[in-house]
Amino acid sequence: MMAILFLIGQGMEKPEIIDELLNIEKNPQKPQYSMAVEFPLVLYDCKFENIKWIYDREVHEFNVTHLQQQWANQAVKTHMLYSMLQGLDSVAVPCGAGPKTEGVIEWRNVKPSVIKQTSAFVEGVKMRTYKPLMHRPKCQGLESRIQHFVRRGRIEHPRLFYEEETEAKRDCNDTLVEEGTILEKPTKRVCVATESKSII
Repeated sequence: MMAILFLIGQGMEKPEIIDELLNIEKNPQKPQYSMAVEFPLVLYDCKFENIKWIYDREVHEFNVTHLQQQWANQAVKTHMLYSMLQGLDSVAVPCGAGPKTEGVIEWRNVKPSVIKQTSAFVEGVKMRTYKPLMHRPKCQGLESRIQHFVRRGRIEHPRLFYEEETEAKRDCNDTLVEEGTILEKPTKRVCVATESKSII
């Protein structure tokens, strides 16, 4: 779903596309699209009501130190990359494309601007010409996938498995309550020896 939000944010899809995709009656098969990478989606901030955490001083100091080092490392890399991008903005590049060019222009003045930040958060190769989601080839639906694995012998069809299990329980004189399809467990029988042996 994050990949869809990126497409909406870039203006390639309308916000209504989310309701379209979640309507499984209208769209039982999802269109093909690349998934978003996982690292921005990691859950790191959890809150639990009515719970007071107890922190050990030494462990807390270790965690703070570790995160400070990680932050400083990433901050330095961020500044270096930003300085590189600033330097590239002043580079003179030929106007237009092809063998014939009309002078040069600074990269910062090239239109349209190259904005590719979100491409780092989506897997796969970006298509040259964007194709709307609802016009793309569709993936197989759930029923089709189940039938595929049933034919290959990977799994048993859930409906057939339930019928076989029910039939087996009937053969074992188990009680089957038809209303609500509730299966009762068979009564356990325990054999107790009535003869007692005396030990001399």
